[in-house]
Amino acid sequence: MNTMKQLLLFLFCMFYSYSCFGQVKITMERHGNVYYVPGKVNGLSMKFIFDTGASNVCISLTEAIFMLKNGYIKEADIGEKGYTQIADGNIVENTKVILRNIEIGGVTINDVAAVITNSLDAPLLLGQSAIQKLGPIQLDGNTLVIAHGKNFPSEEMAMKLYKQAYQQVEAKKYNKAIESSLEGIKNTNDTKLLASLYDNLGTAYYLNGDKEKAIESLNHALENDMNNVQARYNLGVYSYEMGLQGQALRAFKLVTSNPNSNNTDYLPAAFAYLGEIQGLQGCYKEGEENFLKSIQLHPSSMAYLGLADLYGAKNDFAKAAEYYKKGIEYEPNRPSNIKRYHQLGMCLFFENRINEAYNAFNKCIQTSVLYHDVMSELINENDSITIQLASFSVNAELWAARTAPSAAESIKRYTFFIDTNRENELIRDDFFLLARAYTSCKDKEKAIYILNKGLEKYNDDSELLFAKSFCCQHWQEKIDILRKVLNNEYRYEPRNFDYGTVYNNIAWEYCLQEKYNEGLPYSLKAIQRNPEHGYIWETLGEIYFNLGKYQECIDAMTKCIKCNDTSQYKSAYRFRGQAYIQIGKSKEGKADINKSQNM
Repeated sequence: MNTMKQLLLFLFCMFYSYSCFGQVKITMERHGNVYYVPGKVNGLSMKFIFDTGASNVCISLTEAIFMLKNGYIKEADIGEKGYTQIADGNIVENTKVILRNIEIGGVTINDVAAVITNSLDAPLLLGQSAIQKLGPIQLDGNTLVIAHGKNFPSEEMAMKLYKQAYQQVEAKKYNKAIESSLEGIKNTNDTKLLASLYDNLGTAYYLNGDKEKAIESLNHALENDMNNVQARYNLGVYSYEMGLQGQALRAFKLVTSNPNSNNTDYLPAAFAYLGEIQGLQGCYKEGEENFLKSIQLHPSSMAYLGLADLYGAKNDFAKAAEYYKKGIEYEPNRPSNIKRYHQLGMCLFFENRINEAYNAFNKCIQTSVLYHDVMSELINENDSITIQLASFSVNAELWAARTAPSAAESIKRYTFFIDTNRENELIRDDFFLLARAYTSCKDKEKAIYILNKGLEKYNDDSELLFAKSFCCQHWQEKIDILRKVLNNEYRYEPRNFDYGTVYNNIAWEYCLQEKYNEGLPYSLKAIQRNPEHGYIWETLGEIYFNLGKYQECIDAMTKCIKCNDTSQYKSAYRFRGQAYIQIGKSKEGKADINKSQNM
């Protein structure tokens, strides 16, 4: 019996010793409803208000200045500005800081996320960023009991869950990855492992469509380890994709300037993202510098194409074309090159490199055909990116018609739109260009047909009517159409169309019919509208000559010659010379006629 009692007593003592192992009891000072816990921050003795409602350890600006001046906090420990919810629910502005160690009751925790409040006399709060690291706690009146040591969560299990969550993200099992990450977070107080788990959690949330929780998780990661470059980079990427440019900009700037990180894997992409955001904000110089830094570290299509977009926004189309080519060549087999070939074509067009532009638009179409099956499937699923790429391909078909190297090729490509009942996609200039192509192929009948199609869509448009006048066979029909053009002169403001040339062309048609008196009023109105055109002065001079108004002819042809319109010089000198002879100035007349003959 005595032996049994001894055994039971031994077991009881063993159980008691294990249940008490690692327990730390701290007597807190109570002032009203507030409890104060004695401790040390980076070796400095301080008293904390025990506050489970605060998310972080909070120190006042006064305390922070003292600690910084006396070496308890280093500048490298201080992070960016942010906002924190305090126990009463209010949101306050603060500055993030990492406290290297906090000691409470002999328990030391490291790398604790804290904030410096802007208030000079704010109390020192012991918030959840420290409380969670202490381990399981229990309150017994004014006594704080910390279960330390053996009762800490399993770090081994947390690491296993972290690896598991990472693999689940890679396998696109996002719900499973979320579960594993959350369980891993419960099983560790190691700040760096916590940061990695929260980073994994953020990625899983984001890819699962819960973007708000993703951002929240990444912020938790950085609260635990502000030097976690991957979490910072992911915060930048996800913020950028969500349109939070300011937040993304801050994140990428910290990635590229963090002196505490040896991880440079993210630097090229971070610099590229910085360039992208700065370009969107109109900070072209800074954006250009960051894109070039990215390319210097590691060339990528992202940086090349981003730089091209930036130059395009600056209307530097030559440089934009150069970098679009480099970006496409760097990764030639991407469906997104459908868009990039289109952008390249537009830049080349604006540079008046028409043949090169045509080739780029043709490559856009060819790339679209290459990925046709995949794109069709995604379009049926209403994938917005694929729908956008398809629109670039359709638009490239129009631009290939506009920049075609021959009239026959232009007709072929435009006919495709007409034959497939897609005339609604054609703009006014397309009808004009197609008509011009038919005219160059000596098919004025089809040219008129196309112009009439355009006029159905763009009622009595001046450009289309004017073009139609050149296709008409009979002079009176030409004049009638040109008079329709003149009906628009005061209909639209501003009057950008060259109505002076319209008046001149009517005058010229009358001149060709030897109806000089009918043509003269139109010629004079042409001069009023556009006196800078030499050919208008030449028409007026010729009418004056045929009406026997030789001095007026001389004056008009002199004005023509002063306009520097060299194409009219031969005729102007000839008529002026003849007019000089008619008024008895043979010497001047012969000189002008000789000039005319030598041209």
